[in-house]
Amino acid sequence: AVNLTGPSTVTIDGIGTVSNTDVLRIQTAGKTVLVTANLTKSGGDFRIEAGLTLTNNGIVTISSSLVGLATSNWTNTAGATLKVAGALLTSGVLNASASGNIVEYNGSGAQTVKVPSGNQYWHLTLSTGGTKTLAGAIDINGIDSIKTGATLASANFNINLAGNWVNNGGFTAGTNTVTFDGTTTVSGTSPTTFNNIIITGTLTGPIGNMFIAGDWTNNGTYTHNSGTVNFTVSTTVLGSAATNFNNIVITGNLTGHSTNMLVAGSWTNNNAFIHNSGTVTFNGATPIFGSSTNSFNNIGISAFSTLTAPLAGANINVAGRWDNNGTFSNSSGLITFNGID
Repeated sequence: AVNLTGPSTVTIDGIGTVSNTDVLRIQTAGKTVLVTANLTKSGGDFRIEAGLTLTNNGIVTISSSLVGLATSNWTNTAGATLKVAGALLTSGVLNASASGNIVEYNGSGAQTVKVPSGNQYWHLTLSTGGTKTLAGAIDINGIDSIKTGATLASANFNINLAGNWVNNGGFTAGTNTVTFDGTTTVSGTSPTTFNNIIITGTLTGPIGNMFIAGDWTNNGTYTHNSGTVNFTVSTTVLGSAATNFNNIVITGNLTGHSTNMLVAGSWTNNNAFIHNSGTVTFNGATPIFGSSTNSFNNIGISAFSTLTAPLAGANINVAGRWDNNGTFSNSSGLITFNGID
């Protein structure tokens, strides 16, 4: 073992690798890693003894586990980076809320994502491989980055996210809710399937596809980014703000907003749309596709907008108002006005 002892004023600096296969132990008082440090611990575990704190201002990579006791503490300061390939403080406290700091789970196999102090990460990165499973609900103040080969599994715990969602790997939502409470853009090479989402800040969708299995609640601002939202299981559109979608694809059950929702792109219904006594406003160039009959309540066609009905066989029912301030093309299809005077 390598034991770091001495007074609390001892600092750790340098660039390189501690390559012993035994434990590197913080044994007496606290220690501080300087901002200039870029250190790798290969082989055995990195251990912080009870009641001690390691303060990290630099970059520390641990190829095994970061081990502690209930009163052991690891603190990432602003801009610091901690990378761990094994377990991260199964016992002990992780402080990871400082601005710009990164915690990266970079093992090739399964890892548990620790719940840090106050539930708060700044940037959270999942990389290399394996499934990284949440141990509890977390609040990410920066970027959630899922890299190629890695999968984030929610284990049905909720996530609050203030920064960007970058998915180049996989995400297993389970029954969880992701709340976007800052300024977020969804991106990455892997289309994400969310369960429930709540928007309280500003959410910009991906250029491509995004999949929603649960409810969509918009109490903030959604920017569609010319992308497509796929509703795959059972979704109700909720919230105090009207959502302006681009393309919509329905393969599950979609219950519309009780007041208004807007669609600027295509509408494809291959299962069931329930109008919920609300209005769907078409405010772009919208062709209607799909194998299922669409039963709307109110339809609005905005000025300078175009709605193109489906071909015969995929009909439209309208129970409420038909407000056309733009252009409607019937495509030789059937529209049935089935409301009650």
